[in-house]
Amino acid sequence: MNSEKRRQQAAVLLSEMQQQTMLAGGGRLVTACPGAGKTRSVGARAAVLDADGLRVALVTYTNVAADEMRGTLARDYGARLADQHYVGTLHSFLLKYVFRPFSHLVMGCSVPPAVRVESGERFLRFKEHRLALDDFEFHVDSSLTFEGRYPNGLFLKRAALSEAMRAEATAGKVEEARSGVVQVDEAMYWCMLTLEKFPDVRSAVAARFDEIIVDEAQDTSGFQIECLRLIAGAGLSSLFLVGDFDQSIYEFKGASRKSCLGLASQIGLVEYRLTENHRSSQRICNVAANFRGLETPDSAVGPAANANIQPSVMLYEPERLALIPDDFSSYLKQFEISPSHGAVIARNNRLLDSLSGRPSRPGFTPSIRLCLDVARLDHQAPALRQLRNLEDLIVNVAFGEAQASRTVERSESLRDAAMFVVDNLPPSEGLLGEWVNSATSIIVSAAQLVGGDAGVRDRISTRLRISATNAELPLEEAVQPGRSDGLRLDTIHGVKGMSIGGVLLVVDHVERYDGALQADEWASAIRRQTESKAQHVADEELRIVYVALTRAERVCRLAIPSDTSVATLEAFRSVGFTVEGLDVSA
Repeated sequence: MNSEKRRQQAAVLLSEMQQQTMLAGGGRLVTACPGAGKTRSVGARAAVLDADGLRVALVTYTNVAADEMRGTLARDYGARLADQHYVGTLHSFLLKYVFRPFSHLVMGCSVPPAVRVESGERFLRFKEHRLALDDFEFHVDSSLTFEGRYPNGLFLKRAALSEAMRAEATAGKVEEARSGVVQVDEAMYWCMLTLEKFPDVRSAVAARFDEIIVDEAQDTSGFQIECLRLIAGAGLSSLFLVGDFDQSIYEFKGASRKSCLGLASQIGLVEYRLTENHRSSQRICNVAANFRGLETPDSAVGPAANANIQPSVMLYEPERLALIPDDFSSYLKQFEISPSHGAVIARNNRLLDSLSGRPSRPGFTPSIRLCLDVARLDHQAPALRQLRNLEDLIVNVAFGEAQASRTVERSESLRDAAMFVVDNLPPSEGLLGEWVNSATSIIVSAAQLVGGDAGVRDRISTRLRISATNAELPLEEAVQPGRSDGLRLDTIHGVKGMSIGGVLLVVDHVERYDGALQADEWASAIRRQTESKAQHVADEELRIVYVALTRAERVCRLAIPSDTSVATLEAFRSVGFTVEGLDVSA
């Protein structure tokens, strides 16, 4: 398709603001409000650049988001980007173009580097305490600190422990790198060092593409930002950053909104804003603006724009916590919203367990969780990301992580092995231990289909391990079932990026020594922002609430314990919520 025709196609699907912001000019920083149609707009830019004959790297934060972007390109623009382009996560991009081909130069290994997704088995000793090497993490300045769970009975500040163990932990990290296999997140550190020390490598990556588009830029890590800075400085023609920096809620995973904004400023990217919200009502936009420090709310322009339902706070008795989902399901029906288009969301899984009335779920290895997710598809077609994750599991079990990435390429036989797993995993019923044993046999057979070596059974036992206690659990207790009415129960992080007809955010007590209310924490953050008159939300707690509220199309509601103080309820009323069950104006 020629360039002009592709632009005409995009013009039909995009608003004037989206066209002016996304289809003109070269590198820029685009800050988009929730519901701005960012995925469709980013897809339009990539499709137009493709039609112009330019090479595009379109990277985002998660595999799910990358799959959505591929779907948008194919469905909306008829574009299937060929091999001269790249579509995937920024992490995978750096693995492909930096880590695997070049990072052996700084790691000192004699084989192409590989990553592992499971926990390492190396431990260090500090007095009588055992510390996992994986719990020591590098930072952008190459310092190393202890970031794991603090050992019981160790009366030493974290900084002092990091200093005491730095030399030994660094030596362990270097030794591991020389073996050719490092943990998945640490690969980004070695990518950064490779680009720093070898100008030819960063120049080669910069010359490979005409533009790198970074979607969900607010979620990029400090290492990834530094890699982008080095590539941009090596002659990259255009860097296009897109994100909502008030939705940055992955700091606990290394996301650095400050570094990303700093990169944009350093390389002179001009900021453009997408302020039209195609998802939420204007009433929801008005309330949400108070959580991001904006005087002017985003403009609601979508089908729900004129919904006349004010965001509200309901008070609940703590003993009625498990009844909240049923109450909300009935509440949605008052507005002719199906419960299947609603969600009850919480800050953490502990609260979700209480809301569902189910016991706490056991911890699963990533491989068990993957197999359970696939088994629960009930022979429906798995998502592309699930197939790829199955392929990675099969290859790692077949040959070990050190050899996996250099032994088996993506091939028809590997895809056949993954589909063998999809077709033969047992139904998710019975005891968890019995189910895991059956799944283990299926994965072993799949690994043997691709020529797995003699270590297959040892490697699968690590990936599908469970405790003796969890083995006796009925599977229906180990895995949260869905509700019969379709109402979604999920965490705030779990619904990020979604559009939901009605949202109920449930608040309870914070898991702290003083048992404080989560609502009190959020009210304090509201007051801090009001007093500082910040133009951008600096408080991650407010950004978490903001993400939750802005999933909603028509109904936006908070459930707060009835023993919440009047001062806290007044803080929520001050930002636009109505408060039911208590007169806070008295």
